[in-house]
Amino acid sequence: MDGILDKEEYLSYKAEYEKQDQDIREKISQAEKEKDNFEEAEENYENWIEKFVRYGTLAEVTREIVTELIDKIIVNGDKSIDIVFKYQSPYLYGEKEEKGISEAGCTESF
Repeated sequence: MDGILDKEEYLSYKAEYEKQDQDIREKISQAEKEKDNFEEAEENYENWIEKFVRYGTLAEVTREIVTELIDKIIVNGDKSIDIVFKYQSPYLYGEKEEKGISEAGCTESF
């Protein structure tokens, strides 16, 4: 009987397709979460840019500026300084993941 599946073959194919369907739904869900995270990061970054532009050219750094824009300042053993800003470009997300960087903010070294 060519072209006709017996019950065992049917159940096997059905299980395989259900597994593929579930895998695809999980990938879609993960992609939607990543999209939402990216949109949130992009919005935060735009807010940060607005704050940064609001201060324009600075003659001095005030406490208000530091608390609004900087997450932390790290003084290293070699007396170099790392400044971790509160926000980062959402466009660096994939690049940071590739490097294994989990820091929430953008870091500049001096």
